[in-house]
Amino acid sequence: MLLKSREKSFELVQFEALRGRIVFSEEQERLYKYVTAGFMGECLCDEMAESMAERVIQLRDLLLASGGRTCQVDSLLVVAGKVYLLEIKNWEGSFEIVDGRFVGLSACPLAQLQRSKTILEHLLRRYGFHVEVEAQLLFINPKISLYGLTRQEPALLHHQIEPYFRSVGEGSFWDQWDRKIGEFLLQQHVPENRFANPVVYDPGTVQCGVMCAGCRVRMRPYDLLRLECPTCGTKELKRDCLGRTKAEFEALFANKPCSRHALHIWCDGLISRRMIYSQKVQESRF
Repeated sequence: MLLKSREKSFELVQFEALRGRIVFSEEQERLYKYVTAGFMGECLCDEMAESMAERVIQLRDLLLASGGRTCQVDSLLVVAGKVYLLEIKNWEGSFEIVDGRFVGLSACPLAQLQRSKTILEHLLRRYGFHVEVEAQLLFINPKISLYGLTRQEPALLHHQIEPYFRSVGEGSFWDQWDRKIGEFLLQQHVPENRFANPVVYDPGTVQCGVMCAGCRVRMRPYDLLRLECPTCGTKELKRDCLGRTKAEFEALFANKPCSRHALHIWCDGLISRRMIYSQKVQESRF
């Protein structure tokens, strides 16, 4: 049972809205690729976990706090009175582990995993849930080599993840106690603060227009109802373009009112005022 699905972080939403509208700096390009790869890895892990979708309680992408400390949890599983805390890494390349630490990394993922486990255990005990917590670091990308990895480290490589999922709560199905634990953790989730870690960019350099969802180039008129991408030839209804482009405006200019007039300018006149005025979707926010 899935109690909480995964959503894109606001940082990733902003980066995707900026693609094609500004020229990314080297640092922006690096960060964009990093957060994109992280989200893709998490989604791939979610797909691999579908094999046990009916057997376990699943919560994805939680922000939990206890004792003045917070931790970001990529995925949580609950079954047979046990909680499985999963940290997902979509890393590529070669890494070495010596004495339980990653050589050359300032932030050790194994230490971060242990910190998250401690915070989760403290939170559960604080509210009377005395349950076992098992923490695992999942390296979802098959293009990674970990030298020095021993059985003592709670880390699994790509080929080990599906067998691990099959073994979680083997022969068991979630019950009402498991659901109670899952619903409690869902209640403890701290919603993302969109202003905590925004993408840094100059609003004055952001180009308006309707961007192709795939190519991220400016679309052009095709007929009265559709726009066309000049690169891939994709044709999209203007009303669909409008919803997507409005969402990008709201992500990039959270402090500006998204009036109908502002939206017409943001679309660079490609969508008529009449069509914008006729749309009923979230009209109260205009």
